[in-house]
Amino acid sequence: MRLHPVTGAVLDIQRGEALTPMQRVVETADPLHFGNFGGLPIKLLYLVFGLGLTGLIVSGGCLTLRRGIRLRQVAGQSRTDGWRLGRWRWANLALLGTATALAPAALSAWEDGGTPRDFGTRDLGPYRVTLLWQENGPAARRGLHLRLDCGGCLANPRAAWLRTEGEPDLPIRLASSLGNSPVAQYGPGRELSIEMEAWDGMRATARWVTN
Repeated sequence: MRLHPVTGAVLDIQRGEALTPMQRVVETADPLHFGNFGGLPIKLLYLVFGLGLTGLIVSGGCLTLRRGIRLRQVAGQSRTDGWRLGRWRWANLALLGTATALAPAALSAWEDGGTPRDFGTRDLGPYRVTLLWQENGPAARRGLHLRLDCGGCLANPRAAWLRTEGEPDLPIRLASSLGNSPVAQYGPGRELSIEMEAWDGMRATARWVTN
């Protein structure tokens, strides 16, 4: 059952007998994965099996280590022989080298891109929306960002779009625009607007000129 987030009115009712076989499989995936069926007994069963799998990881590692030490002792090998990588040593070294080479790139994702450029704050329904342009830092974080403020309200718009001259309308989720990911990769020098539609049908628009 889907409810209106503001009024609580029933918007839609989904009945199990009306679902297709594929929809049944999709809807069953989460309850099976998290154990959200059958109440507390099923959750306790999931807990027991989860702890058992974790124990197998630890016990399997200990058994492998002990078996390796025993086999080396039987073969009369020294402790340093256990460090040999075997016939796959070059492939293992290549994988290790690749991981080492990619480490700086992974760490750069946390790089601070400096203070973003502020294009101003506008009113958008219950929101105060600030448009920011992140020019420096990791490539995945460069672009237009939105900073929202609605005075602690629980505003939940039905839909929102980013409209930029020369570009197709881009549907956006205002609630997700507070993170580090940009809503668009457009640069300055354009006129753009954000249009929001509320659940009661009201529409609001905020406009910027990014000079």
